[in-house]
Amino acid sequence: MFFPSPYNLTFLELHCSKAWGVTPDLFWLTIRHALPSFHGSSKIIFTNGEQDPWSGGGLTDSPAPERDLIVLNISDSAHHLDLFFSNPADPPSVIQAREFELAFIEKWVAEASVERASHF
Repeated sequence: MFFPSPYNLTFLELHCSKAWGVTPDLFWLTIRHALPSFHGSSKIIFTNGEQDPWSGGGLTDSPAPERDLIVLNISDSAHHLDLFFSNPADPPSVIQAREFELAFIEKWVAEASVERASHF
């Protein structure tokens, strides 16, 4: 269905240089959006369905677990299946992911409630 296409960074740089006269900046996205640092961010769960073709371009390791920036890689799952309503056909990994997400959200709400109560 597809023609063979060797894909590697050297090929990409040569191809872009020949075709358009530019060399791609392979780290632009990371620098532009400060991706591994997430300055000032906390309490985020990034989920990756391992059957999702986009999962390879996402975060696969938690960038700052001490600030609850957590990556959850979900086997037997595709794009945001964990965010859909539950279904009897859901694989166990998705059910576990939802339980994990719910536990963290409950923890964050409890922490916020304690913090708010301490201000009064």
